[in-house]
Amino acid sequence: MNIDLKTSFLTYYIRSLAERTRVEKTGTKFGFDWIIYNLALASDWVPHRLPFLRSGADDFSQTKSENEFGIDFAFLSSDKHCLIVFVLKDEVLKSTNWTQHDFDSDLRRAVAPDLSSDETTEVKEVRVILAYNKDEDNAGVELYNRLIASLGTKVGDNCSLKFERWNLTRITEQVRDTLLSASLLPQAFFSHFSYLCAQFGDFRHGSDQWTHQLDHLGRIQLP
Repeated sequence: MNIDLKTSFLTYYIRSLAERTRVEKTGTKFGFDWIIYNLALASDWVPHRLPFLRSGADDFSQTKSENEFGIDFAFLSSDKHCLIVFVLKDEVLKSTNWTQHDFDSDLRRAVAPDLSSDETTEVKEVRVILAYNKDEDNAGVELYNRLIASLGTKVGDNCSLKFERWNLTRITEQVRDTLLSASLLPQAFFSHFSYLCAQFGDFRHGSDQWTHQLDHLGRIQLP
């Protein structure tokens, strides 16, 4: 598969996801929160605050009902000098969504994380990342730029404050470059597809063994 086909497939897959994976009466909604989580792990960031309670290999993680003070995810860099905070949205960044879907309020709350715990005593930088798996328009980007310009460059007296914006294009590129594996799939599918990917890697394309694995894949009872 060439790079254009990979990018196109990933773009439409990621765009189709909700903000969070959750089990509802009408069925399971799959979120891009799991993708962000695995991108963070691929960067050697250590989970500090997660929007779900991690479960076993064949289960979906239990979703926490609300974000905490605007923060969906928080990770620490491996040296514990940087706290990376994610604000997740499954909406287009545009003026009509800015307040209606809490872009503004969540970003304002996310810039004031609690740095009093033992884990965060060495933090020197807070990085707030707005990540959304949709597109944007000029008005939405302008509102974002005006807000972050007004929020300053420090948290408290000793920590610098920085901002990043990960839109659909950027998330897609990072997944294509670092996460094109079974980690891309929802958690309950991970163990099945990790095994099958390893098996496919051992066999020549089109061989009897490869065809057998493909047939087995079609018969798996997924959760």
